[in-house]
Amino acid sequence: MSDEIDDAMPFIERFNQMAIDAVVGRVNSGTPSTGVCSNCEETIEAERLKSLPYTRHCSECAAAFEEDRARQGKVRAHSV
Repeated sequence: MSDEIDDAMPFIERFNQMAIDAVVGRVNSGTPSTGVCSNCEETIEAERLKSLPYTRHCSECAAAFEEDRARQGKVRAHSV
């Protein structure tokens, strides 16, 4: 499993950098960058912003998007 994680790290780092660059781009263009969900326009929870400062969606919208993608077969649903 460690090899899989090591192999994935460049992609994870690239994704994180792209997400940060997107926030910077929104700030530079005057578009609200954080704190407001781009879907429902409600305030994003402080705890969510602490763990994902570049997120564009509140927890409810993010969960709904994940459920929708899982239903469409694009993402394997997680079983607990």
